[in-house]
Amino acid sequence: MNQGVYTGKWADQSKLGQQDNLAVLDAVASTLELTPFQHRRSRLLFKQLGERGVIGELSSPGSIDTALVAASVCALVSRIDGRMYHPNRTDDRNDELLTSFMDDRGYSDKSIRSCLNKVSARLPIPEGNGEPFGGDLDD
Repeated sequence: MNQGVYTGKWADQSKLGQQDNLAVLDAVASTLELTPFQHRRSRLLFKQLGERGVIGELSSPGSIDTALVAASVCALVSRIDGRMYHPNRTDDRNDELLTSFMDDRGYSDKSIRSCLNKVSARLPIPEGNGEPFGGDLDD
């Protein structure tokens, strides 16, 4: 199926970048064992962040990368269903898969906290109580 990425010998670099970013999100969502609904919602929100240039804006060498942005989106979406994660919480109060993902990649608590807060501020507020993603992120 032609997705408009290649025209002859030329490629649309923004579409290639978007496909790469979505592949990262898909891999992260799979690793975190999101439900199909959580995966779709995370993918939609992540795609919206990419289209607005937020992913590139948040990225910084040695700190926030595309995988951390993807994991932050997944963490915020799965939080709505009771899977809690924030670096201020103790490991026994955090989602095991999210904790393992962050630890395995060596992200600092400072980078995770910064990314979660920045991503949360840029995502639409879900229906419900009117607070972004259930209120204070580190409760």
